[in-house]
Amino acid sequence: MTQATLRMLERWEPIAKRGEVVDISSEMMRLTLEIIGKALFSSDIRGEVEAIGEAVTGILNYFQHQVTASIPLPPAVPTSANRRFHAAMRKVRGLVDQIIAAREARSDWPNDLLSMLMQARDADTAEGMTRQQLYDEVITMIFSGYETTATALSWAWYLLSTHPEIRARLRPELETVLKGRPPGGFAHKTARTQKAHRLHKK
Repeated sequence: MTQATLRMLERWEPIAKRGEVVDISSEMMRLTLEIIGKALFSSDIRGEVEAIGEAVTGILNYFQHQVTASIPLPPAVPTSANRRFHAAMRKVRGLVDQIIAAREARSDWPNDLLSMLMQARDADTAEGMTRQQLYDEVITMIFSGYETTATALSWAWYLLSTHPEIRARLRPELETVLKGRPPGGFAHKTARTQKAHRLHKK
């Protein structure tokens, strides 16, 4: 998360110097999708972020329209909206298939969510997931973690911009706690401290 955020801030720096506007919603969606790919599937999908983000957003908008439409047409009807939906689904399916195939080709599987899903076995039958089940699980994680997190972050930025008194408290707190360092080392430090404490008690 820290590495992806630092890359984003580095990309923002020249934009900020030029005084240009940043679409914070798009930026947060791009950030969360990159983090999902790396954190859950150990996959660097930075090259696909914009295309996949656009496809996922289109799919989510399609589902929202289907829920709110007075007469929703089935996906099989060849309307322009349905054709865009199927094209977006093919794009996302292609990325997921690519991630799964790359994992299957590796001999050293990282300890992440995708490996856990691929190694999972039914308690009664000892069978693993079918390719369709695995695809469904992965796509669910992408959809559930993508727009919700990005939307929450976008609203957080908006609320900070409209509450200067909170923003004024946040900045010195960050400077005091981080002391100019990026976040990330505190969990390791805490773990070491707890281990030392346990050894001391023994």
